[in-house]
Amino acid sequence: MQNINDTINDFETFNFPLFSDIVYIVGIQKEEKFIPFYVGQSSRHLGRMGDYISAQFNAPTDFKVGEAVKYIQQKGFLAVVKFKTTNSRQENERRYTMEVRGMGYELLNDLPGFRASISNLEDERKKVQEFIRHKVLSRI
Repeated sequence: MQNINDTINDFETFNFPLFSDIVYIVGIQKEEKFIPFYVGQSSRHLGRMGDYISAQFNAPTDFKVGEAVKYIQQKGFLAVVKFKTTNSRQENERRYTMEVRGMGYELLNDLPGFRASISNLEDERKKVQEFIRHKVLSRI
């Protein structure tokens, strides 16, 4: 009889969330160095990350963050999400956004949005990639 630990040996683990409201910072993790590039909040906890994975063009924030993560991964870096539960999502998002900016980091939050109905997907993708290349990867 096979042992379950042999079956799940190469699985990754995350703790099941106790609360759904979170504030989070998305960034690049390289050894001990963390370089943030987006601050957000959600009432959907890890479900919000699925929006970024799908990176739908008709949802500009999802597209920008999702494309940034894809680009970072294509360049061989590890994109991670640091998060914590909160009772004040929006207040905490503002607080951490200001703190991160105050440390000299530029955030994807500040990249202007777009209207999918009149914007070009490739042009918007290039804007995200340029931001990541010049404002984030240049800090590694």
